[in-house]
Amino acid sequence: MDEWKDLDELHDLLEAALMEPNPPAAGEHGPQRASNRSNVAPSTARGNTGRDVGKRKRKQHLEESETEECCPPHPGIIHGVCIRCGRNVEQEEERDRWEREKKATRNAHREHKEELQTHEVKLSYIKEGFRVSRAEAERIRGLERNRMREAKKLYLILDLDHTLLNSSKYTEVDQQTKEKLEAYLSEQKKRQEETGNEAKVDLFDLKDIRIWTKIRPGAYEFLEKTSRVFELHVYTMGHKLYAAEMAKLLDPTRKLFNGHIISQQDSSSDAKKDLDIVLGEPSEVCIVDDSPNVWTKHQYNVLQVGRYHFFPSSTKQFGLDPGDCCLNYGKDEALEEDRGGQLAAVFRTLQATHVAIFGTGKENAEVGVQGDVREQLHLLRSEILRGVKIVFSRIWPESERNPPLHPIWKMAESAGAICCLSISEDITHVVAGGSGTQKVKWALKHKKHVVTPEWIERSLQMWTRLDEKEFDVKRPTYQQWKGNPLPPAPSARGDIDEIDLQHADPLKRYQPGQWQECAPAPLKSVQEEDEVIDIAI
Repeated sequence: MDEWKDLDELHDLLEAALMEPNPPAAGEHGPQRASNRSNVAPSTARGNTGRDVGKRKRKQHLEESETEECCPPHPGIIHGVCIRCGRNVEQEEERDRWEREKKATRNAHREHKEELQTHEVKLSYIKEGFRVSRAEAERIRGLERNRMREAKKLYLILDLDHTLLNSSKYTEVDQQTKEKLEAYLSEQKKRQEETGNEAKVDLFDLKDIRIWTKIRPGAYEFLEKTSRVFELHVYTMGHKLYAAEMAKLLDPTRKLFNGHIISQQDSSSDAKKDLDIVLGEPSEVCIVDDSPNVWTKHQYNVLQVGRYHFFPSSTKQFGLDPGDCCLNYGKDEALEEDRGGQLAAVFRTLQATHVAIFGTGKENAEVGVQGDVREQLHLLRSEILRGVKIVFSRIWPESERNPPLHPIWKMAESAGAICCLSISEDITHVVAGGSGTQKVKWALKHKKHVVTPEWIERSLQMWTRLDEKEFDVKRPTYQQWKGNPLPPAPSARGDIDEIDLQHADPLKRYQPGQWQECAPAPLKSVQEEDEVIDIAI
């Protein structure tokens, strides 16, 4: 019987020891366990106390594991405390949120630092093959920002084709067009002889690259005036050789662009333009381009100009009648006495933007940049058609589900006009794609303006509300709007992106460093500039 009692006691002790969460290692607490075991009363060992201890510990272990498995989620919370596990849930959630935010911030700083260190900015237009890290580019931008603000200047990015000039390849010029161009050259030479070479030359036969180029009326004056308060850059999706040749035509003294000639080979994208390679803050950069769609990230910086079509090949590229080009029309782009033409209108807007940023130049010299050019351009644009309320007629098909997304609707709203779907007494203009519609008849009866969609587009390009009489819907010139009110806006169509080098003069081909003699001034230096002068026109 004593042997069975000893076995029962040993079984209960082993079972209780096995239920402990962290049983002591061999040799630990040996004497104490031995003494405890020796102090166990025979009556206790013989009873069920050992088994009860094991059951209690098993039950406690099961309850703890059940609680851990069930919380979270917590079944209920009172004053931030779980009714099951008793933990302070609000404190834990706040601590977890803080840890997550701290980790996210740390990761973001690390990723930003890695991006600045690893990604590069291509500045090959400054020096062939020149690249810098993004961190270095940001440092240079800071130096440039200080230099430009001290000089009270902004950046001006200029497109070439259809903006400042128009070009046509030899292969795109037929015999009849060639005869007209040669006649123009003869008249130009005659004017040069009569004025003692003071008359501006604006048509060029570039035999070395087999291209005809016509400079837009007013381009030379525009560049000379803007260079006083802007730092000029050329940015074209054309070929590098073509960009260099065009820059020499526009800037024969090589003082205006200072070597900032960006071509497709220098751009970070083959189809889009971006300010990532321009060492200027986007808030201080104005862009003059005929295609704002190529500036996907910077459309609020763009002053869109009407396309300049001198050659028949230029109009063909955009699906227009070749007879609408200036050469076939027999008259170049007009320079009106009151408005001065397309580039003069853009200059007035650029001047107003500069004054809004820096003041008139008569204030205290310590006055710095007062705003963002994008905000100023938006304000000026929204004043063009302010007070105009428009309803459209025969501009889009009847199946059009969302007219407010149509380009001409968005144009009108960007100019400050209010657009409507139906007529009302306070309508001021009916923009129509043709005559004879019910809305047009209503407008004529109530003496409202009836204009073509081109009135909106041209007003935006000239940055002023143009005379509605010039855009009468009955004029045959504007019947092209019928059914197709706006021609498609291509990304960079018309840029000379390929040059016929096979027939070009090898001695005149572009070589790296060709513009080295007019390379930009050292970036670290601060150039002294004359006081900003009043260049109002």
